[in-house]
Amino acid sequence: MSVDLDVQNVTTPNSSFFTSFGPNPVQSNLFFNCYFTESNLISFYLIDVNGRVFNKLLERQFDKGNSSVEIDVSGFPNGIYYLQANINEHPLAIQKLMIHR
Repeated sequence: MSVDLDVQNVTTPNSSFFTSFGPNPVQSNLFFNCYFTESNLISFYLIDVNGRVFNKLLERQFDKGNSSVEIDVSGFPNGIYYLQANINEHPLAIQKLMIHR
């Protein structure tokens, strides 16, 4: 199952965005498809329901164009989290995420 994001809500001045994200709830691997109009440093953070950063999942330079990302969350406890994606250290998108096995 994928969750389609409303691109209008996650665009940035350089028109980078996430086109899909899933599954949600997730058991082990989380997948993203994204598009960048230029090279960008992307960071993914898992944030708990109290607003604290629980884990920095990934930080990587992405080239211009379409990219796919897979993140293993199988080692994290069941629960409700927020997944925050940052582009060049600026928030791009925040999505509610449930980890459930």
